[in-house]
Amino acid sequence: MQIGAFTFVLHTHLPYVRKAGRWPHGEEMLHEAIAETYVPLLKALWELREEGVSFHITIGITPILMEQLADEDVKRHFVTYLEERIQLAEEDRKFHLNRGEERIANLAAFYRDWYADVLASFDRFGRDILGAFRQLQDEGYVEVLTSAATHGYLPLLEQDSSIYGQLKV
Repeated sequence: MQIGAFTFVLHTHLPYVRKAGRWPHGEEMLHEAIAETYVPLLKALWELREEGVSFHITIGITPILMEQLADEDVKRHFVTYLEERIQLAEEDRKFHLNRGEERIANLAAFYRDWYADVLASFDRFGRDILGAFRQLQDEGYVEVLTSAATHGYLPLLEQDSSIYGQLKV
């Protein structure tokens, strides 16, 4: 007899930063989220699937984030972001190795390799984060949810027209 159930729901949202420039308040916050969250999550889920592990998760992706993840400019800028990080980490590795700081050089090498792995994984997913989630959804591993258009909390919106506008889009 089943006593209960557990549902693991992840929720993702980022403000609209497409073509907002670079650091400190530009697209880089999106690139960081892709590199440090979405690609590693997808990599882990794909590996579980390949190992024959049965799993089911739910992930909510807001429309604002979906639009940015699907944007070709964002994808291209993300690849540039990763390539720059790989290059900077390698420069740091050489710098610290020349100073005899082997432990710091090893740390820089770790990050160089980590960013290279993120890039390889992104390529593996066809540079299509949403498509990779869609494939897992089509195979029954992931359920993708969304939200109101701008991630507004509908009960707090005073005008019915505001609520309808959030849902109509």
